[in-house]
Amino acid sequence: VEHSYGEGWKHEAAEITFYDANHCPGAAIVLIQLPDGKAHLHTGDMRYHPKMKEYPLLKEASESRLIDLLYLDTTYSHPKHNFVAQDAAIESIASQVEQLFTERHVSTLVLLSCYSIGKEKVLWECSRRTNRTVYVNERKHKMLQCIQGHKGVEKSSSIIDRCTQNENETNIHVVPMGLCGEMWPYF
Repeated sequence: VEHSYGEGWKHEAAEITFYDANHCPGAAIVLIQLPDGKAHLHTGDMRYHPKMKEYPLLKEASESRLIDLLYLDTTYSHPKHNFVAQDAAIESIASQVEQLFTERHVSTLVLLSCYSIGKEKVLWECSRRTNRTVYVNERKHKMLQCIQGHKGVEKSSSIIDRCTQNENETNIHVVPMGLCGEMWPYF
């Protein structure tokens, strides 16, 4: 069942609100307000962005200290993980790919390393800027089919519309994470 970010909905007696987790398409921070007045917050797999401080219900709950239970995904909470903002990372990658194809390297093969899921925004932006499809293998294609129904929530969830399974049709290819590192020094 799809629900828009920021709009509450009822499940049994609880009021549930999803907020954009700034991660892969459909990723959500979940605020659950129970009938007894308690609130539970589940961050899910999120990527912090300052805009999250302005999510209305989260802002209200945190300022009033109304969160009774907090579930944190702390995969990258260690200070050694200092990532640039997601928008900046997407911009950097997509602009480099765009530059390759607009300047002189029209026959360059671009390999974009991806986990099973989570880099759709990068693929979307590279495809949009270059007006090229993106090659994905059958396994990746099946994974992208699972998220395509969330176009109203996140435009990049329709990346499958910009993909092909014909590797000769495009010079932007998705490869498994780590594969490019294994090619060195041969490629």
